[in-house]
Amino acid sequence: MGHMVQQESKIKQFARKNNAFLQKTLEELSQIPAPSHREEKRREYCQRWLEQFGIVSQSDEKGNLVIPYRLKEEKQNLLFIAHMDLVFEDTVPLQIKKEGTIWNCPGIGDNTANVVLMLFLAKFLKEQEPDLEQGILLAIDTCEEGLGNLEGCSALMQRYADKVSGVIAFDLYRDQIYTECIGSVRYKIAVCTPGGHSFADFGETNAVWVLAKLIERLYRYRTQGCTTYNAGVIQGGTSVNTIAPKAEMLFEYRSDSAEELKKCKMYLEECLKEIQKIKDVTIECKIVGERPCMQNADQTKIEMLSEICREEIRKISGICPKKGKASTDCNIPLSIGIPAVCAGFFRGGGAHTMEEWIDISTSEIALEMALSVSCALAGRKKIDK
Repeated sequence: MGHMVQQESKIKQFARKNNAFLQKTLEELSQIPAPSHREEKRREYCQRWLEQFGIVSQSDEKGNLVIPYRLKEEKQNLLFIAHMDLVFEDTVPLQIKKEGTIWNCPGIGDNTANVVLMLFLAKFLKEQEPDLEQGILLAIDTCEEGLGNLEGCSALMQRYADKVSGVIAFDLYRDQIYTECIGSVRYKIAVCTPGGHSFADFGETNAVWVLAKLIERLYRYRTQGCTTYNAGVIQGGTSVNTIAPKAEMLFEYRSDSAEELKKCKMYLEECLKEIQKIKDVTIECKIVGERPCMQNADQTKIEMLSEICREEIRKISGICPKKGKASTDCNIPLSIGIPAVCAGFFRGGGAHTMEEWIDISTSEIALEMALSVSCALAGRKKIDK
């Protein structure tokens, strides 16, 4: 018990001492663009940041940064992961607007703030050298968002799956802990027709009309359970007086059930066959993204991870996060039977919008919570004991 109290005191002192530096780091990192597949500038910043404290990070073929801490034998290590990529393209201005304690900036909470917490966790381990029961792998990974298709985490799992007993993703905000994952299938669908002049060739098949007809048919699907669909991007046509020769869209299904996603795929194929019957229509459909659902992960161990995270967050902030479902880096370990949960630590909201925000007054306790969760989990010999 005395060891635990001493460690809690060290965590509090570290969080208090480093809070101003954390805020400065967050302000700098938030303004560095990092679309999926193009995270180089953020990775370089993180590497330089770590090097100033003598922390060695390893970079892999996907651009992930990995920091090992006292690795143990197989299945006696925990992986803590935070993705560095943003959902926004590098053309989006990343400027922080400050109003009182609220900082607005695209991507600041999803996932810049959590990457900063990961950096400071690495600093804490380097300086304090806590003696923990399990080894730790810290990873700042790439390609979590959108059509990044979780490539960064997939590469990490291919390399470390036989070494880790559990995964904790730092992502989003402190009001929820995600214990279940949402799988998805994403399509790019293109409709092609001969096209023509809007007056001279009136009556010829218009690709925009065909695509609209397809969308209307897809939206008739009656979902079961936690399943959704969405036409997210539509484009096509050349001018107001042209019968469009091509129109295309990005379309997705999401579900917590692999079986339900199979049914969605079958329904899409049926709709495409019907639309294909329209005169002079050619349809191209390809999968551009696929995220797996949970498969054979031990629910008892997931619950244990979740409860330790929730208790540490509640103890420090007074808030007990609700359990939820989401599509995060946790999809990959959960799909191969490795227990995983996703937790955030800042108060914030507005993910994937231009008005995304965090409450900077929660930065000190956010760091304290992130450190406490990490040490509490790695301080156990096994996550199910």
